[in-house]
Amino acid sequence: MAVYHCKICQRTVFSGRRKHVYEKGHRERLAALLKAFGVKKPCAEEGQQPGTNGEKVAAARKMIKVASVAKFDAQEHEKMFWCHCCEEEVRTHTSDGGITVLYGSFLEHMFSPAHRKAVNKFWWTQQADVKLKPQFMLSPEEYERYKSSVIKALENYEEKEDVYIKEVAAQIREVEQSRLEILQSVLESVSHHYEDEESAVWSNKEPVQYSNCV
Repeated sequence: MAVYHCKICQRTVFSGRRKHVYEKGHRERLAALLKAFGVKKPCAEEGQQPGTNGEKVAAARKMIKVASVAKFDAQEHEKMFWCHCCEEEVRTHTSDGGITVLYGSFLEHMFSPAHRKAVNKFWWTQQADVKLKPQFMLSPEEYERYKSSVIKALENYEEKEDVYIKEVAAQIREVEQSRLEILQSVLESVSHHYEDEESAVWSNKEPVQYSNCV
């Protein structure tokens, strides 16, 4: 029997790949890995554990029909995910530094020829469930729907931003007008105060007496 190192089970077996991939332990670990697909590569030294990233694949695929665009947030939108098929880290979202297309890079990667080739190899090597395979790739039809969805999402985002900008501008104008009215009211009050004081001064002055000189 050929010696085979299984990356899924993280151990070397002497029964050969063909026999090992059908063993119960391997099948269970493979199912757990696919459920956690996309999680950053586990690191024993750091004690990292795979999460339920199958939900991330499902969330990404929802964007095919209804894409989502958001204001860029470096902490959230620069996250990476680990592709077990390609054995590399890939950016999750697509951003230009101003706005972000959620799961954009995720879906772009799933559509790439290199990923498709890696998925085919992974499924053949590990004898994974064929029914699950389409979930981890994007067909040309799905990719076209996704592009249309992104265009629509960007247009909606720009419209909302335009409305928001106009609302903010109106609020600024309103605040400025209110400030000017208050300032004008204060100035008028001060002016009236000085006018009243000046009138009082003049009214309290005694008339000048002139003597008749012969």
